[in-house]
Amino acid sequence: MNKYPGLVRSIIITTAISGMLDLVGAVMSYMMIRRTFPVKILEYIAGGVHGGEALDGSLLMNVQGGLFHFIITGSWTVFFYLLYPHINFLHRSVWLNALIYGIFIWAVMNLLILPLSAWKVPVSPINVKEAAKAAIILILCVGLPIAWRTKTFYKPHT
Repeated sequence: MNKYPGLVRSIIITTAISGMLDLVGAVMSYMMIRRTFPVKILEYIAGGVHGGEALDGSLLMNVQGGLFHFIITGSWTVFFYLLYPHINFLHRSVWLNALIYGIFIWAVMNLLILPLSAWKVPVSPINVKEAAKAAIILILCVGLPIAWRTKTFYKPHT
C-alpha cells in the first residue's frame, strides 16, 4: 500500500502552480524593465538545449521551451517533496523554506545549469540587483508554493 496516497497528484498540481507563477514573475519583470512583452522567454528556455537556433520564433521552440520549463520546475518540486519527510528542519517554517529553496534554486541554475546549457552562460561576477530580483521571483513564485504545498501535503501524514 502507498505510504503517501495522492503524492503524484500533489506534485503535479504544485509543479503547475509554481511553473505558472514563475513564468508570470519572469514576464512581469521583463515588462517592467523593457516596457515590452517578452515573446522570447520560452524560446530562450528552449535555447538551453538548442542554442541560438531556438530564437527562430517557431511554435515548436515555444512549445519545447514551455515543456522544458515545466520539467525543470517539476524536478525542483519532486526534489523538495522527497527531502521533506527526511529533514526535520523543513517542518518548521514555510517562509524560511521558501527563502532558502528559492536562493538554492537561483544558485544552482545560475552557477551550474546555465553554464552547462547550450547557451554556455559564463559564471561571472554577480550583479547583486539582478540576482536579488531573480531570487525574489524564485522565492515567491517557486519556493513558496512548493514549501507551502509540501507542508500541506505531509501534515496529515506526520
